[in-house]
Amino acid sequence: MDGKVYRRCFIVLSLGLFVLWSYLFLCNIGGIQRDVFFWDRNDWFMDFYNTVYYSVGRSPYVWGAAQDRNYLPFCYLLLYPFTFLYSWGSMEWGVAYQARYDQLMAIAGFAFFMAITGMLFYCLGKACRAREIEKAGMLAAMFCSGVMLYNIDRANLVILSAAFTSVFFMTYDSENRLYRHIGFVSLAIAAALKIFPAMFGVVLLSRKRYRDAAWTICYGVALAALPFLLLNGDLLHNIDQFYWALDAHAEIYSGGPLGLFASTIFMDEKSGFGVITWILCAIAVVCACTIRVRWKQVLLFSLALVLSTGQRWYGLIYLLYPMVLFLNEERHSRAEWLYLAAFVLILSPLQFDFTVGFLTFTSRRLINTVCVVMYLYLILESAAEWVRQRRKPAAAQ
Repeated sequence: MDGKVYRRCFIVLSLGLFVLWSYLFLCNIGGIQRDVFFWDRNDWFMDFYNTVYYSVGRSPYVWGAAQDRNYLPFCYLLLYPFTFLYSWGSMEWGVAYQARYDQLMAIAGFAFFMAITGMLFYCLGKACRAREIEKAGMLAAMFCSGVMLYNIDRANLVILSAAFTSVFFMTYDSENRLYRHIGFVSLAIAAALKIFPAMFGVVLLSRKRYRDAAWTICYGVALAALPFLLLNGDLLHNIDQFYWALDAHAEIYSGGPLGLFASTIFMDEKSGFGVITWILCAIAVVCACTIRVRWKQVLLFSLALVLSTGQRWYGLIYLLYPMVLFLNEERHSRAEWLYLAAFVLILSPLQFDFTVGFLTFTSRRLINTVCVVMYLYLILESAAEWVRQRRKPAAAQ
């Protein structure tokens, strides 16, 4: 099948679902279609403003709610300049919400959000190899998706992390040494922002590029460790409090709505599978190294990240880059219509909730189910490819 057919179907279906969602939402703005956003209707943009709030005084780990201080210090130092735009006064929880309505803070937050979103879509646009009209349609479909609507509501730094992850995948194979190192630094920044993208470094090990992997590790360690020296207070105490905050965050968010054992159309949320989740994640990372089709490899890495972390829906933003790689293909097998349908469903902002027999269909359960099925299928496919590669030398002998 011609890749143009896939791209046009993706654009028409995705934008069509957005138009349908918009119509239903405007007919009843308090109805189910509003569920595409965060459940707390007063918490919009607060992932940004709360992080700025914790950056005050460069001492993020020694006050406030521990479970919300799970970022590495790089994030807080990145947003620290914004703290000078508002007179914080009392450090009670509500002050972050008050700062959101301040003129300077509102303008600064909007400008920062536009900058990081623009960076992400610039990277996606550079990675896209379609004609200009198709490229514009693909980017519009992704921007109007439920994934981006949720990220707009949260204004989370995951947008910036996804942008730097895209830079890594665009440059790590470059013949230009400077571009390669820009990619290594970008991956280190992505990991310093969200930690989990560090697993993408395995792609370098899979190609036996040990020196490049060592450079990436050095950049990553530097961005993770050195910012601790710039925080106020005792160094060891700050490190200890950071690990305590990570534990508190992991305990509260362990039953996240997105993941291998989160709610699907077949079952309600199950708990107590944390170790199994990480084992499957490790298997997926190893299996991804045997996949020769690049978009499938990046997709499996991205699904491993999304499904193993148990975070909220903003994590789906890491799937945008492998979607672009998929749509770049000039030829597709008929079976790959299933991948196209899966991507359209993941991006769809349309909200629904109904039950058929023992199956419960909600928009988020369906998205999680699609991600889990793709993840397990790619693991099985890569395992089969690994077996075939091992049999070839034996057959040749």
